[in-house]
Amino acid sequence: MRIKLKNNLEVLFGLFGVLIFSAMLILALIFSPNYLFFEDYISDLAFYSGKLFFSIGFAIFGVFLVPFFIVLERELVNINENMRRAATVIAIITCTCFTLGSIIPEESYLNAFFYFHAFIAFFAFFNSGIYIFLFSFLMFLSLNRKDYSGPKFHIFLAVFGFITAVGDFVLILFFYPILEWFVVLSILLWIFITGIHLLKHESIRVPIVEFKRLDPSHSLELFKVLLKKVDELQINDEILIDAIENNINFFKNKINEHSD
Repeated sequence: MRIKLKNNLEVLFGLFGVLIFSAMLILALIFSPNYLFFEDYISDLAFYSGKLFFSIGFAIFGVFLVPFFIVLERELVNINENMRRAATVIAIITCTCFTLGSIIPEESYLNAFFYFHAFIAFFAFFNSGIYIFLFSFLMFLSLNRKDYSGPKFHIFLAVFGFITAVGDFVLILFFYPILEWFVVLSILLWIFITGIHLLKHESIRVPIVEFKRLDPSHSLELFKVLLKKVDELQINDEILIDAIENNINFFKNKINEHSD
């Protein structure tokens, strides 16, 4: 008997969000012949003839990434709970900023739009630097955690995430158009590679570990009973057995921490 619980759909939302956003930016550039790549910012596309593609791209990107980051949070368990939750909240706030960035200006309130979009862009890049750094740090910590059973993120992705995060903060200090393009491309690439890692990983998540609502000793006994039942039913599924055993070890460590 083979049991699989994967989050392919949510991950695909993130991957397609990146691809659609990239395609819409390219179309916006194609239909904006007067756009100056080295002088205009990405948000300036909202003032050119390709502004509809710009708006569609930002709206889809912001919406599609929300389930993606929720899945990423669920996979990075047993490392640092506060850090992964903070990273997810900040990532979702950033998605909201990207969605608001899809608003197309009207001639009657160009000045108001300029200040509004500048405010949104600042928070989008600042928050992107924070959540990418936090998620990348969790990926880095997962490399040496024995009780971690999530995706095996490559060290390159963690380092690339650190570089991208630094690029975000540098962009805030020196907001040059070409630097903005490099940072955006780095963010898109980091999200896309992370999504590939998530797609390659087969996992089973049990809500008890995720929310930790029960007493550790009670949870430990439940997982022991579950493991015994799996053995009695002769369910030969390595992913399921590995998930249960990791949860047993997790709660054993929790009990030992409280007893020390």
